[in-house]
Amino acid sequence: MNDCYLCWNKKCRRSDGFEALRDALPDAIPVKCQDVCKGPVVGLLVHGRLEWFKKVRKQKHRDAVLRALQTGVMPVALEKRRSEKRSGKLKRKKSKKR
Repeated sequence: MNDCYLCWNKKCRRSDGFEALRDALPDAIPVKCQDVCKGPVVGLLVHGRLEWFKKVRKQKHRDAVLRALQTGVMPVALEKRRSEKRSGKLKRKKSKKR
């Protein structure tokens, strides 16, 4: 699984559906808060661009995420979950200076 990110912020981890989403995406890269805090939050490459989806709580949304990973196309079930604010962006943890 390439380019799948899962917000690991406390708010997202405590959200309904987070554990099921984490289990459905075992290879997802954990990332810090993406400032959309409507968890659980997942980032995927769709049409070659990183898109963020919030409130991915229900089974139909998890299924849509898996379809998007397989096809690279945004399923209709995810369109309303898309966060335009974070489109194309990824906050990463800063590396520690030695």
